[in-house]
Formats: sequence, C-alpha cells, structure tokens
Amino acid sequence: MDLIEISQWQRRDAYLSFMRDGSAVRHASGYIPAGRIKAVARREGIALPVVAMHAVLTAVNRTGSLRVRIINEDYVARYDHIDLITAEQDARHQLYCVLTPYHKSLSDFNCAYRERRRRKDTMEGYDGVNNISISYLPHLHITSAEMPHTTAAHTRGCTHFLMGRLVEPADMFGISVSVCFSHALVDGYDLQHISDYIRTEYNG
Repeated sequence: MDLIEISQWQRRDAYLSFMRDGSAVRHASGYIPAGRIKAVARREGIALPVVAMHAVLTAVNRTGSLRVRIINEDYVARYDHIDLITAEQDARHQLYCVLTPYHKSLSDFNCAYRERRRRKDTMEGYDGVNNISISYLPHLHITSAEMPHTTAAHTRGCTHFLMGRLVEPADMFGISVSVCFSHALVDGYDLQHISDYIRTEYNG
C-alpha cells in the first residue's frame, strides 16, 4: 500500500474540488462487452456471472486510480490489490456478504468464490476498504438503475457495480451495468479502461 499525502498529490485540485462541493459520488451506466467473457466461460466451464465478476475485478486491479481509497482529510492510499464483495442469498432467502480475495487466475478465483459462498463467509471482523462490490441480477436490464450511495464505503471511495442481463445494443453484445463511484478519485476514462480491457485483452 502506498500512502499519498493529498497536498502533494497530482490529483489534489480535482479531489479537493469534488470533496468541497459535495458532488463526488456519481453514477454511470452502459454495457460491459460480453463476447470474450462468454467465450472464456464456455472454454473453462465456469458460470458466466463468475467470469464477468473476475473480468471486472481484474480490470480494476490493473487501474491505479480504482485502487485508491480515502484514509483521512490528509491522506489517500493506493492499495496493492483490490478484493471483491458480493451480496448472496441462501435457500431461505437470507442475505449475506462474501469477501473473495483477488486472484489473477480465473480458476483460483472461482474455487475461492465457491468455497466462501459455501461457508457463508460473513466478513466478520473485516474492516478493510480495499474492495469493490458487485451485485449481479442476470434477469434485469439495469443501465438506468441508480444505486444507494449513503454508505460508509462511499466516504472512502469504494466503487460499486450493479450488473444485469445480457443484451445486444447496436454495436456489441454486452452485459448491462450501472456503476457508482467517487469522482474525487475516478474519472470516466478509468471506467472506460475496464470496458476496453475486457473487450480486447481479458482471457481468464
């Protein structure tokens, strides 16, 4: 983890401007390219939602600004890696959260995710902010959805993804997605990097 003094940070002016006027939390929606995700899922025999989550998590870990979190009024930190938090539901419709550590390997990530779901990992005692959260609702087209952002996680700059069903917009085959992020830390360019990486490079 790299601790960065805000007064010496190259993004200082933009960061302070967004934080000062209270407009830091933003929503963006669109589509994540799904062609390579679907091909990898078929090749590896792994559920498409798991592959999609791993693709997004991998892209986030390749993007420096998406690994930055607010520590206090004087410092931000760039973490070495970002993990994944997902909301799950058991057979009794009880909700619980699962924390899955980042793995470069899709196979390792899939094993860790399945094991943590099986154990119903409740994240007890976990107080870190080096994570993103993904909610996957495969039957909904949610590019117009906006997620609640009045959470402690957003005061630290965590990014949240709401992913929906496979669709075919005019120019590609994609997964509908809505993203809630802190504009004090992240620009649209950084989010575009996720889409570009998944479309051209992701291979599991």
